[in-house]
Amino acid sequence: MTLLKNAAAGIGLKGFPFGGQTATSGLRPGLGTLPLVGGVSQSYEQMYRGQLWLNVVINKLARGIGRLPLKTYALGADGERLRQRDGWLADSLARPMPGKPPFAWKQAIVGNICVYGNAVVVKVRPGPGKPPTELWTSSFRYWEVLPGKSTPVEAYVFHGAAGQRLSFAPEDVLHFKWWGTGNDRVAFSPMEPLRRTLMIEDAAQRLTAAFYDNGARPSGVLVTEQQLKPDTATRLQEQTASLHGGVDNAFNLAVLEGGLDWKPMSHSLDDAQVVETRRLTREECAAAYDVPPPVVGILDRATFSNITEQHIML
Repeated sequence: MTLLKNAAAGIGLKGFPFGGQTATSGLRPGLGTLPLVGGVSQSYEQMYRGQLWLNVVINKLARGIGRLPLKTYALGADGERLRQRDGWLADSLARPMPGKPPFAWKQAIVGNICVYGNAVVVKVRPGPGKPPTELWTSSFRYWEVLPGKSTPVEAYVFHGAAGQRLSFAPEDVLHFKWWGTGNDRVAFSPMEPLRRTLMIEDAAQRLTAAFYDNGARPSGVLVTEQQLKPDTATRLQEQTASLHGGVDNAFNLAVLEGGLDWKPMSHSLDDAQVVETRRLTREECAAAYDVPPPVVGILDRATFSNITEQHIML
C-alpha cells in the first residue's frame, strides 16, 4: 500500500492495522450523532443496534447484497465478456481481508453505506506499483477524509488505538458513498432524513417502558385536605412507589390512610397513539432505504401479487 505518512511502516501484509479501534470518531464534528428527547443523543451505530426497524431494514440490504457473487470478467477480441477465475482481482475478491470471508466483507461495505452513507476499502499491495492482493475495510466511524487544495481529496486517515493515525493516498482507496448535497468528499447518512422519526420512535419506546416500569398505570397524585409535614409527604411518596411501582406490583390493592385520595394526571398510551406512531416509524425507515415494506415483514396492505412483485423489485 502507498502511505502518505510512514505511520504503518513494518506492518506488512501479515499485519492488520484496523484492529483495536478507539471510540474516537474520525467524522467531522457534529456528524454521526442523533439528538433524542430528554437532552441525550446516540451515535449512528447505537441507533442501528437499538432501533428494531432500522436494524431490520439495514440487515436486509447488507445480508442480501452480501450473498450476491462478485465475478471478474475480461473482454475478448470480439468484445465478448469472458469469465476470469484467476488473477489478482479474482484472488483479492475471493480472499479480501484477514478474518473476513467475501460474504462478511460485502456485508460490512453495504452496512457502512447504510449506517454512515460511506464505506472505505483500502487496496493492499505487495509493493509499489503492483496490483492489490487484499482489500481491507473497517467501520467508517474511524475514518477522516482530508480535502486537497487542487484535488477533492488529499488523503484518507484512519484513527486507531492509542492515537494511531494511518494515512492513505486516494489512489489506494475505494470510497463508496451515496450522493448528497453539500460536501462532495463525504456523503451524509441515510439516518439524517430520519432524525425526527428516530427521535419520536426512541421516545415512544421509552414511554412504553416507563409505562410498564411504573406499574402499567397512569401517574398521578395523592390528594388530602389535611396539612402534611414534608417528611410525611416524602414517606407516603416512597411508600406508594415501593408498593405499586413496577410491572410486578401492577393491580395490587392500595390502602390509602388519612383521607388520601388518588387522582390520575396523565393520558394513556392510547391517548398518545404510541402504536400508530411506531407503525409509521417502520414504514418511514423502509422508505428511506428504498426497501418495499412487505420485504421486511410489513404486511398491512400486502397481497399475494404485490408481495411477489416487490420482492422481484428489491
